[in-house]
Amino acid sequence: MVLYKKNLTKKVRNDRLSGKERPIVKPDLSNYVKAIEDGLNKIVWKDDSLIVHEETDKFYSENPRIEIEVEQWEPEL
Repeated sequence: MVLYKKNLTKKVRNDRLSGKERPIVKPDLSNYVKAIEDGLNKIVWKDDSLIVHEETDKFYSENPRIEIEVEQWEPEL
């Protein structure tokens, strides 16, 4: 999530960049997740119903992006 406002105080800007202040604005984190899950169907996995674990966070950034890490789950024997 981008910082947006150019007129932020240094403290607010630093709090956002350090993760002390997190974005609680739209779009909802769940909307990002669902779009990514659906978009990667038949590319990374056959169907997003195969996903058994995920962790998500939303941060402010001067370099807005989405980072995805995919690992194959191996059951413990």
